[in-house]
Amino acid sequence: MDIKEFALMQKLIFCVNRFTLDRSFHELAYYLLLHYNEMEHIPLKQLMADCFASASTVRRFCQSIGYENYSALRQAKSRNREDQRQIVRCNRAKGRYQPRALHDGLSAMTYQIGRGLQTEQLQELARRFVQADCSILFAIRPYALFLEEFQCQMISLGKAVYIVEEVPPEGPPLRRPGSRINSVVVSPTGGILCALGEEVATLPGPKCALICQDYARTGDCAALLSLYDLVLPLNVQTHDIEYMELYGKYGVAYLFEILLGEIAHQLQGADEVPPAGR
Repeated sequence: MDIKEFALMQKLIFCVNRFTLDRSFHELAYYLLLHYNEMEHIPLKQLMADCFASASTVRRFCQSIGYENYSALRQAKSRNREDQRQIVRCNRAKGRYQPRALHDGLSAMTYQIGRGLQTEQLQELARRFVQADCSILFAIRPYALFLEEFQCQMISLGKAVYIVEEVPPEGPPLRRPGSRINSVVVSPTGGILCALGEEVATLPGPKCALICQDYARTGDCAALLSLYDLVLPLNVQTHDIEYMELYGKYGVAYLFEILLGEIAHQLQGADEVPPAGR
């Protein structure tokens, strides 16, 4: 699946939350999210009428989130069969939203991830964040939304971190902070890892992938992981995408809290090193 198909919902969510200067863009994004499952059946004229927007406004909106026009945006949705409502219904039918079941599921997942972490790998990943001029986190909803707190914490520590869903066509747009770039693909089920494909090979510097053990063994993922010099396999043994959609985001948040602690430890150690010659 192409990254523009894979990231469509996230792009719309970001537009709803972050566009403040153009109210029409906000309204178009909100409308498309409310009608996400029917989007490919909503013609341009209906979208214009329901949102009181002109054809040129719709085109500018689509281009602002990476699509040539509304037709291209609808085609991206038609090739992405993700049904969020069905995922929620499936998890509800399995009783996963019950307080006790949710507690037990979260405890089991975080325990598995923590138990499977290799100390050396965690320390190496933290070292890359510490030494990099900037770090790029490639992540898609729901993980990207949970990583924003990690981003804020890192910025407060004086380390530049960006969250993106695709490799820009002109290469990394983040050269201003410096030339040392640390790239981390957060893809527990392998989705964005496969959508990015071999594009990550164009990025300078070290590259790390975080992926569940089961998904790391599948054909496409296994082949693409050879592009990464560090792979952190998450000790979560499941192919249940509904389970990962519910619990996976908490597992990623848990992992990055542990990582943040190791980064803070290394930064503190660097601050305590006496100047050379003393």
